[in-house]
Amino acid sequence: MTEKLSIPIVFGLVALFLAVSAVFAAGREPSSLRYFEDGHPAGGVSLLSRDGENGQVSSMINATHLMPGAAYTYWWVVFNNPQNCSAPGCGEDDLFNEDGTLNVAQINAVGISVLGGNGEIANRGGRATFTGTLMEGDAGELDVVIGPGGIFDFPWLLEDALTAEIHIVVRNHGPALSGAALEGQLTTFAGNCIGLDPDGTFMCADEQFAVHMP
Repeated sequence: MTEKLSIPIVFGLVALFLAVSAVFAAGREPSSLRYFEDGHPAGGVSLLSRDGENGQVSSMINATHLMPGAAYTYWWVVFNNPQNCSAPGCGEDDLFNEDGTLNVAQINAVGISVLGGNGEIANRGGRATFTGTLMEGDAGELDVVIGPGGIFDFPWLLEDALTAEIHIVVRNHGPALSGAALEGQLTTFAGNCIGLDPDGTFMCADEQFAVHMP
């Protein structure tokens, strides 16, 4: 006998279908989230829309298989001149040398910036949804890792919404804390991270990523 779906589940599926349909109708680019450790699909999706007229990109990230109850941030990694990336394509080789130091030459050649989006706490099912917008030439209130005034001060931000290659990174900051500590977990690269935050208690990790080609 075929099991019938309950009314709440049916309405939930309909709502999800309508939401996804609206996103694709808005012209967003879908890209599967993948695990950093091996590149395999992580089950979630990153959706990116580019607005050349207003000079901005917007994202919606539906991440799954996260640590339940943990605080996460997502990060924009912008490759302004992807044609200058090292083979086989834009990635960590353009950011770091083999010894882990910054690849200054490539960061400047490619015009790379890394800056933070919004944070969320993963629910009991290990899911979280992130949304945000990045403007050309403006970091807004985002935490800058690589870029003007950032941890690593380089002149680059998003220069052209239509031609930049953009990677989305989902970062784990450990079990959600409270108060100012939680705010740090949800808004900064270093929040609660051992070795980066004086009060850090968790070995933060970049867990998932998605690639959006121009």
